[in-house]
Amino acid sequence: MCWGLTGPAPKASRCWSIRHDSAHSVRPAWNDLVDHVDRAGHLAEIGHRLLHVTEPVGGLAGVSAPLALFWLVVGYFQQGRELSVNTRALKEQVRETALLAQNSARQAAAAELQASLTQTSQQRERFREIVDAQPVLRKTNASSAGPVHRINLRNDGGPVRDLKVEYGGPHELTFSPSTTWASGDIGHLQLTQNGTLEFPVDFALSYIDRLDERRSKRLRMPRIFDVDEVGP
Repeated sequence: MCWGLTGPAPKASRCWSIRHDSAHSVRPAWNDLVDHVDRAGHLAEIGHRLLHVTEPVGGLAGVSAPLALFWLVVGYFQQGRELSVNTRALKEQVRETALLAQNSARQAAAAELQASLTQTSQQRERFREIVDAQPVLRKTNASSAGPVHRINLRNDGGPVRDLKVEYGGPHELTFSPSTTWASGDIGHLQLTQNGTLEFPVDFALSYIDRLDERRSKRLRMPRIFDVDEVGP
């Protein structure tokens, strides 16, 4: 039985209308289906051909993937081993560098100490030479004759020459011999009084020692006939 939109319809007219409408509505869908099937056939053929082309490549990929993973793992462990070896070598190099630095510091300190000792020894030797080259004054006797006062001094030290008395007071001070005063010789310090003699009388005796260096001794007369050495 055929139905219309509002109820039962006449059998012939109603069924024909449905079939007619169905035919018109199914035909475009059928045509689309045929087109899709046709295109699917072409795609299937292309896919089949691509499958045959890519089968060797796929098989190679299936074999190479485990190999690649294997070599990746091997490379990882090899890199770790090389890194460990390099780390140990670097630590050993750092240790050797530290030892070299310590040895260098010790050598530098030893060289500095040796230089200091050598310098000290040289300074000590130089000081001894300077001391041995200086004259040493020892009073032997003294005398006076009016305003002239004479003090005799023996040189118990090194020989000297070119002797000069440096004095800026009102009196006259001289020393003889003025050219050379050898070791063990007697020298004469003479004070000629001008006016009142006031003590102490300070003066200096300048000379050239056997090291050919000009030096002087500061002397003082605290009273008549006495001479004291004050300093260089």
